[in-house]
Amino acid sequence: MFILVSLVLLWLLVGVWKTSSSQWYVMPFSTNATLPLRGILALMIVFHHFPVFFPRDYAYINVADGWGGSICSLFFLFSGYGVTKSYVAKGDAYIKGFLSKRLPKIVIPASIVLGGHILVRFIIWGGDLGLLVSDISNILSVLSHYWFIYTLFIFYFVFYLSFRFFRNAVYGTLVVCVAAIIYYYVTKEVLNYSENWWNSIHGIAIGSIIANIEPKVKPWLENNKTMYRHFVSVIILIVCTYNIIGCYFFYLPGWGTIFFFLLPFFVYVCNSFIQIPTSAIFCWMGKISLEIYLVHVSVMLCCRYYISNIHLCLVMTFILTLTLATFLNKIAYAIDKYYHQKTS
Repeated sequence: MFILVSLVLLWLLVGVWKTSSSQWYVMPFSTNATLPLRGILALMIVFHHFPVFFPRDYAYINVADGWGGSICSLFFLFSGYGVTKSYVAKGDAYIKGFLSKRLPKIVIPASIVLGGHILVRFIIWGGDLGLLVSDISNILSVLSHYWFIYTLFIFYFVFYLSFRFFRNAVYGTLVVCVAAIIYYYVTKEVLNYSENWWNSIHGIAIGSIIANIEPKVKPWLENNKTMYRHFVSVIILIVCTYNIIGCYFFYLPGWGTIFFFLLPFFVYVCNSFIQIPTSAIFCWMGKISLEIYLVHVSVMLCCRYYISNIHLCLVMTFILTLTLATFLNKIAYAIDKYYHQKTS
């Protein structure tokens, strides 16, 4: 994992020095700009769960093992940045109706997927309600993979309450940062949850901080491009050297939480120096990234149950996940639109 990310950072280093000063400027970290990256990350989440549901007999099944926390930290980065940036731009008007706009976009598709998963389990058990009830532990185990949704729920409420109470983006961001620290401590030390819960939540705080300081720092960065370029280069070289030489040759302690803390920052910087592939397929997957996250676990379980050939099983997992995610996106959008028409 650390070797892979070190290679990505070296790619960024090449991008930093390949881009001329006259062509470089701080790129907007908007939804459209990050759409292809969301699609790529959604696919990586599917790869990440391969070893959980399929035998580890083949190397490609384990290729993304351990990526979950770092990927989710980037999705949290997008959320924290987007919400705070919108508040900075629109002020208190953005907070009015914030929850009624945000929550249905998560609740509707998540509810559909949960209902669909229960229906599939019911079919698997031959329509026997008693067997379905006895299978409740497996249903609940699937829900445990949706921890990203639960966390997003919590922090949507934190954003709403902090910005509504303080009516100030800086103070609101401070509350979000404190909430992230509390969340980290509770999930790690008190509840002893999986590391994916606590080694990714800083992304939402970093996104909120970046959205606050970006308007102030952007002019300075664009006027001091050489200094910024050298600063980024030095940080990248330190991280890569420690990861590759320190961890793998001298067995020094890994970066741990410090590494995951730096990753969202590097991705934000990447947005200015590296041209992420913007093909239609990546943009399409970016639009349905939430739905991909929601449906892929149930699809994996069904494919594993009905298909014996492991290679065909993996291929069908991708095909069915993308197909069902597309339909779920359209259905959830239609329901959400109908809901807002009725409540407006």
